[in-house]
Amino acid sequence: WDKTVRIWNATSGEEQHVLKGHSDRVNSVAIQGDTIASGSYDNTVCIWNASSGEEQHVLKGHSGGVNSVAIQGDTIVSGSTDNTMRIWNATSGKEQHVLKGHSGGISSVAKEGDTIVSGSSDKTVRIWYAALGEEQHVLEGHSGFVQNVAIFGDTIVSQSLNVTLSQSLYETRYWNAQTGEALDADDADEAEASTTMLLYVPGKRTWVNVENGTHVKLSGGIGFTTDHAIDEATSRQGSLYVVGDDSGMVHILHAQGIEPET
Repeated sequence: WDKTVRIWNATSGEEQHVLKGHSDRVNSVAIQGDTIASGSYDNTVCIWNASSGEEQHVLKGHSGGVNSVAIQGDTIVSGSTDNTMRIWNATSGKEQHVLKGHSGGISSVAKEGDTIVSGSSDKTVRIWYAALGEEQHVLEGHSGFVQNVAIFGDTIVSQSLNVTLSQSLYETRYWNAQTGEALDADDADEAEASTTMLLYVPGKRTWVNVENGTHVKLSGGIGFTTDHAIDEATSRQGSLYVVGDDSGMVHILHAQGIEPET
């Protein structure tokens, strides 16, 4: 809400840089190596140098707020309330593709290899071919607004509000990333079935389960509880998990003994 991005030392908890440049609230951040991407309701994506805190590029093109950003390799993907996604070159900041197909705002994006996944308020999940920006599959089945998407290997996980409220606040579905076919939870790629919010931390076979909005638990059983609602975003660097809540607090969870797969 304060329009800034902040960089912290994960060991000491000390603030290292305050990144100022956005003119509206920041909705999403993604980091890879020394590159940070941030998406804002000012309709832009900013690229920052994580070491110096310097702004490198301002990516303009969206006509609505940017809800979600993802970065992998030299590619940044952004999803917006203007119903589109955009693919950008992370080094030059140049726009490469505009992805159109959703009839509602994009709430979440994820990328792995040449596969991009998007979730939208139109209740669908879509799979795209990143190199060409082409839509490959439209995944239907959610009864509500798709809030979160994640991809690991051949498994896509998507989550929406459960409008029936028959069991839980959230409805989680699993899909085959190659064919777009729906999967049973037992067939998913070592994902844990859950009736609460599930967030996948990219690059590791660990699922982050946010129970009742305030308790964070890794699939290995490590967790903590806060006094405030957990934001629908989390990130990982090594064995450190970073989770924000709606009070403005940032929580760092050190999962000892759980290392990324190589």
